[in-house]
Amino acid sequence: MDKKRAMTSPDTTSDNAVASVTASTALATDSLRFVLVDDEVQFIETFAKLLHHQGHVVHVFHSGSAALKFLAKQSHMIDVLVTDYTMPCMDGLSLTQRIRSLGVKALIAVMTAFAQEDDEAKFLQAGADVVLIKPIKVAQFLAKVAERRQLGN
Repeated sequence: MDKKRAMTSPDTTSDNAVASVTASTALATDSLRFVLVDDEVQFIETFAKLLHHQGHVVHVFHSGSAALKFLAKQSHMIDVLVTDYTMPCMDGLSLTQRIRSLGVKALIAVMTAFAQEDDEAKFLQAGADVVLIKPIKVAQFLAKVAERRQLGN
């Protein structure tokens, strides 16, 4: 049986979500350069603000094609790409494959709100490093990024 999860915003359950994430010692990482791609404007803008408050540089795109154009010129300046799976025109799987074909070495995380059993294997085969299920808990996400970056070094 396929299990699906509803789409929600990043986990900001308290009024002080940004402050509590900022204060977390588990997130003590160097400043990273992120590209975030999602057609859900409110979700991705909230996610970007949370990362920005952590001291990270964040570029936001609302389509795969816009992100691809940026990355074709700036890929060497990006540490982490986070893309939604379900987007019109170019989904996150296609974006991941195209980015990897360009030789982009950045860590790639694919987000999905409607995960099915075989999705993780499909995303990893396409070149993703991390699969995220919405709602995203920013602290856990950054811990995963730090862990994956450590393994890569």
